[in-house]
This record gives sequence, C-alpha cells and structure tokens, in this order.
Amino acid sequence: MRLHTFTLVVFTAVLAHSATFWKTSNSTKTEGAPSASLRSSDACCDDVPVEQGLGPHETTAGEERTPELHILSKINEEVAHFVELVYAHECKTMPAVEHLPVYGQRVFDENAVKYSIRFNVGHMTPTKLLENAKLLTIGLRMMPEDGPGLIAKARQSFLAHQVIIGVEAHQFLAYQAELTADTHNNLLGRQAELTAKADQFFLAHQAKTTAEAGQLFLAHQAKMTEEAYKFVLAHEAKMTAEARQYFLAYQAEMTADARQYFLVDLAEMTAKADQIYLAQQAELGEEAILRYEMDPSAYFNIMFQKAKADALKRADGRNRSPITSLDLGSLDKYMQKYNTIHGCDLTLRKVMSRCICDDAEFASILSIMSLNQKNKKYVATVRLEPIFADSKTVGEAAVKLGIPPGTTEVLDNKNVDLFVRFTAIFAREHAGQHSVIVKQLTDMFGGRQAALLVYKMNWKWKASYAALKEALYKYLEEKGTTLDMLRDEIMRAREKRGGSPRKIW
Repeated sequence: MRLHTFTLVVFTAVLAHSATFWKTSNSTKTEGAPSASLRSSDACCDDVPVEQGLGPHETTAGEERTPELHILSKINEEVAHFVELVYAHECKTMPAVEHLPVYGQRVFDENAVKYSIRFNVGHMTPTKLLENAKLLTIGLRMMPEDGPGLIAKARQSFLAHQVIIGVEAHQFLAYQAELTADTHNNLLGRQAELTAKADQFFLAHQAKTTAEAGQLFLAHQAKMTEEAYKFVLAHEAKMTAEARQYFLAYQAEMTADARQYFLVDLAEMTAKADQIYLAQQAELGEEAILRYEMDPSAYFNIMFQKAKADALKRADGRNRSPITSLDLGSLDKYMQKYNTIHGCDLTLRKVMSRCICDDAEFASILSIMSLNQKNKKYVATVRLEPIFADSKTVGEAAVKLGIPPGTTEVLDNKNVDLFVRFTAIFAREHAGQHSVIVKQLTDMFGGRQAALLVYKMNWKWKASYAALKEALYKYLEEKGTTLDMLRDEIMRAREKRGGSPRKIW
C-alpha cells in the first residue's frame, strides 16, 4: 500500500511537471533534431515491437520535427524516466517482482490504444497505475494532440479519487469506533451475565455435592459399622483352631530368632491350653462318654494317662509296657460315632496328636502300639495320614516313605508295609488309575519288584490286589515281558525269604 501511494504521488508530480512544460514549449515553437531524451524514451520501450517502417509520428533522416512532435518527445521522456524509476524501486523493494507487465508483445492498433488510454485515465486506480503508466508511454507517442487534456483529466481524476479515499477512510474510522464501543459494551454485559450464571451453578452444585457427600458418608458409616460388627462376631467365633493357623502364618514373617522363640512359646501355650481343655473334658465323667459328649482327644487322654500310671507301678519290667494294651480300635469306633453326632471330621492322628505334642514322642508311642497286632492297621492309618495329605501319586508317597526310585530290594525296606497299604488304599479310591499305578511301580522298581508289591496286597486288600494284578498283566504284555519268567523270579524271591515255592498267580 505504501509503495502504491508513493507511486501515485510521484506520477502526479511528473504529470504536473509535464503539463507545465507543455504550455511553455507550445509558446516557443522550438525546432530541432531528435534529442537524447527521445532516444531514452525509445530505449525504455524497446520491449514494444513496432511494424517495419515509420510509425504514425516518426520522420525519416533529415526531416524536420514539428513543435507538437517535439513537445510529445519531452512528455515521453518524462513518463519514460518515471517508469524507469518506478521499475527500479519495485525491483529494489520487492525482489519477487521480476518485471512490470509487458504490453509490447504485439503491435497495438492505434484506435484501440487511444480508447484504452482515455478509459484508463478516466478510471485510474492505485492498483492500475503502473500498468497505465507504461500504456500512457506508448499511447502518448501516438496521440500528441490529446496529451494536455489527458494529463489534466488524469490529475483531476487522481485528486478526486484521493478525496473519496479520505472521506471513506474517515467514515471507516467512525464506524470502527462505533463498532468497538458496541462490542465492548456487549462483551462486558455478556461476561457479567456468564459470571452470574456460573456463580449460581457453582453454588447449587456445591450445595448438592455437600448434601450427597453427607448422605453417602452416613450410609457408608452405617454399613461399615454393621460389617465391623459382623466381622467381630465371625472373628470371635473362629478364634480357636483357626487362631493357631493364623499364628503359624504370621510367625513365618518374623526373623529366625523371633520365629524360634515364638514357636517355643506357642507350643507351650498350645500344650497348656490343650491340657486345660482335656482336664475340663475329663471332668464330664463316664456319663459323657456314654452319651458321646466327651471330646475323643479327652477320651484318649484318659486312656493314655491311665496306661502311663500303670507303667510306673510296674517296677520289675518283666511285662510289656501297658501302652501296648491301649485299644485303638475302641478309640476309632468312639471317634466315628462322635463325628456322626457332632458333624466333625476328626481322625486318629488329630485325636492322638492333641494329647502327645512332641513329634519324637508321638513316633515312639506309635511304634510301641504297633507291637499289639490289633493296633497295627490303626497305627498304619495314623502314619499314612500325612502321606495321603501331601502325595498325589504313588511315586510321591514312595519318596516320602524313604523308598526312592531304583531301590533294588523294595521288600527289605522298613516302610514297605506302609507303602503297600498306601498303594492299596490309593488304588481303591482311584479306580480309574490302575494302569497308571502299575506303570509307576514298574518304572520305579522294575517288573519283578512291582509284581511282588502287588502280591503283598493279596492278604488284606483283595479288591485292590485283583485290579492291580490284571492291570499289571496287560502292561507287561505290552512291554513284551514273559509272564512265566516273571513268575519264576517271584517264586525264587519267596524261597529266599523262607516262603513256600508254590505258584502265586
């Protein structure tokens, strides 16, 4: 915009200067040869091709120029110089503009050029000024008679255009001021309205939130109180056997020294608590035993303490310990009846271990009790109870009983009877795993020793013996083992131990 304004001012000055020069030159009627300025004007318009020969206002060499043609050359000189200045300024300030609009790519028709000049001078605008300047340079060469009038008309048009622009600019400033004031007032009013609505919404939301939070807190408090009450009741109901498990889990997180101290202290507390409980149960008397109201542990404790007292009275030591005379069969019957009436799941091991807390003492007493043939199966049941709890396969039970895979003489192991008992009971309770059991026995100890272990079940575990024998036959046939050879090996093993050489299958 600044560049165009500058161009308008300069061009107006040039036109004014040219008009003055026109009047002065017209009075002098000077004659002469073509001047350097005319050559400069011609050089400026080199990009406008003309027809071969003379133009409408050119002369041949030696021909005199008219005063009008001389004046026109001066005008052309001024306009051409102005165009050169504008073009140089454009190139210096606006490097992106490579050239001015070129109108000399064709030969202009004289009448068309005249009409274009008249129209553009009458409707001259800042954006068309540079184009009009070059067009005027071409046209004025063709129309020397119209030059003064066109220049005056151009000045008037420019001045009128400037006045219109000034008035419109003034009106725009007034409109801008009015619009700014209205916008400011509207903005302040809208902002005040929005602030008031926001305050109302915030206060309402705050009140609602506070009320809901209060209700939620009260409901939560009531629920927590009710749940806490239920939890306390449930917790107090379980503070017996489960309390012992809780302490065992808790002590695992303590240090080694503290854990050892805790175990000793817990064992003493448990033993004292059991003694107090058993003493209280013993006070119930024989009537409680007849009604199956006495705890089986208390019933066994009465039997056990009486047997120990009898043992102290026998100082000669000629008879066996009275502990061997304890009848675990009667204890087992009492326990089963007690479980049925009271809905318990007590076992012989649980009942006896509550009275005998020390593991070494418990194992020793079991060994003494097993000397009584009537107690052997019950002692075996007590010993196998933890094995059943921890073992999911026959192989795991064998390892826990000290009979690892690869043992050459399984029958010589001290725990072989327990292992046979475990295998028989396991086969009875897992009827669908007979083939798996015989495969494990064969893989661990070989076909001959697996057959010997199965054969030992024939005396007390008839059903398990028959099922495992059939499964063993099928498995050995699949492996390609000769059954006659297996029988011979079993018979030789029996003869070695003093058994009868009779056929065992």
